[in-house]
Order: sequence, then C-alpha cells, then structure tokens
Amino acid sequence: WTVVKHTAEWSPRYGHGAVVRKNQDIVLTGGFFASGVERTCLRDVWISSDAGASWELVTDSPPWSGRYQHGAVTMSNQDMFVIGGIDVELERLSDAWRSSDGGKTWVRVSHHGAYGRRYEHVVLAAIGEPVVFIIGGVFDDQIRYSDAWRSERMCSDDVVCPKYDKCRQVDYEPRCLDACQLDPCSIDDNCFINSTSHQRMCKSKCEDFTGCDPKKEFCKVIEGDAKCMKVVAGIKNE
Repeated sequence: WTVVKHTAEWSPRYGHGAVVRKNQDIVLTGGFFASGVERTCLRDVWISSDAGASWELVTDSPPWSGRYQHGAVTMSNQDMFVIGGIDVELERLSDAWRSSDGGKTWVRVSHHGAYGRRYEHVVLAAIGEPVVFIIGGVFDDQIRYSDAWRSERMCSDDVVCPKYDKCRQVDYEPRCLDACQLDPCSIDDNCFINSTSHQRMCKSKCEDFTGCDPKKEFCKVIEGDAKCMKVVAGIKNE
C-alpha cells in the first residue's frame, strides 16, 4: 500500500460511504465523528478526480439528513445512490436518494423502502443494468438481517419525458422515446414528427433526395436506400 493523502480536505470520520464512478472520480458521502461529548453526523459530499490526492467539496447541504453506516453505490450510467443508515439521534433510516451529477443535486426515490430501516448493510449495483441490491444489515441488537432485496428502475419511477414522448423499458433501462422510435416507418421511408399534431408521419426517402439529375435520372428506393436510376429514351429504366 502507498499513502495517497495524509490529511484530506474533509474532516475525520467513520461509517462514511464512498464510490468510484465510471470516470474514476471518487465520491465520499456522510459519516460520523465523536470526540468526548461531541457527536457529529455528517452530510457533506466530497469528490476527488485525481485518485484521492486532492478533494473538493461538492455540497455540505444535500437534501438527505446526516447519516453514517449507510449504503452507497454507483451505477454504470454514473448515477449514485445513498440508501438507509443511522442518524445522530440513532434513528434507523430506510430512504433512498439518487444523484446524476456527481453529488451536486439529489432526488429522493424512496421515502421508506420496502427493505425497511437498517444500517451496516451492503448495497451493490448489477453490471450493465439499472438494478440495485441491498444485502443484510442491522436494525438493533435483536434484529439482524440476513435478507437480500432487489430494485430495478422502471418507467413508473420518477422518469420525466418530454411532453410528447413516452417512457418504455429498453434493455432493462427506462428510456424516453418519440413516436418514430415507438412505431418506426418502413426502411423505404423517412419518419418525422409533425410539428403541429406531434404525430408520426412517413414519407418516401426519395421525396427529400436531391442527388439525381432530373433530366437524366429518377429516384427509386432500393432496400432502404434512395438511388438514382437512368431514364433511357424517355422511359424510366428500373
């Protein structure tokens, strides 16, 4: 092992969460510090873009409460989650928060998850899929979990699409699709959305094709491609 930073810009803590995003940024969240009668439950977010050598404060006032021994995970699309934990009043938490911008802003995706209040649990992300797992954890000395929970982001979550688009699950991922994506035209036609009705419309690829010499050629769509065909003795040679 080689020390990267002896004294980081963030304050001493334990029970914090940390993830490595796809772009190799390290993001640190929350934690706890106690010294004598002082007890501090942290809710700051820090980021390092140089493998931990230096750190920058992203926010010291996210919408989620200070907590420690929570779960933290990052997805393949770089979305990051903070889930559950325990606060300074020793209240066990069951909420879930997501950030899509490296911890600058957060959206609560669950007030009270079905997995229940817990801390010291493990949170994992499936590779290449928008799926999160919560495994084990503790509620108190009498309740210690040996369960596993799975959550997949669906269109019924907080997916907001543009006015005339619709959300559909594509390869396990909710995506906003317009009418041309939902109901494509044939390979011989171009698809477009009418600016007034916002309905899908199809028209031949030859309608917008300008590559032919109108005196000698005509346009014909062949296997999805607009091509110029020669006119011989006034007759279209197909």
